[in-house]
Amino acid sequence: VSGDVVWDDTTNEGVVRLRGLTPNDAAALQYQLWVFDPTRSNPDVPVHAGVFDVAMVGEDVLIKIRPSLPIGEAGAFAVSQERRGGSVTPTMENVVGVAPVAR
Repeated sequence: VSGDVVWDDTTNEGVVRLRGLTPNDAAALQYQLWVFDPTRSNPDVPVHAGVFDVAMVGEDVLIKIRPSLPIGEAGAFAVSQERRGGSVTPTMENVVGVAPVAR
């Protein structure tokens, strides 16, 4: 899995482009995007930032980052596979990628 992240700490907006993800079983699972924020009281617990599906092998996927809570400073982004609809609290058992933010 590879990709790029564009993120703005000021507006709490961004987009992720991913490639190399395998299609998910959309009836049972979805990919979920997470943001790790080192300024939060518990920086090891990521913030939910959206769920998405991958339908075709080799497909580039663009995901608008929609954090469920305000992000003070994005420290890293992660993608996991979770049950359909996602999870408020991550299991982080099926992490498919993590990208630290370069400053």
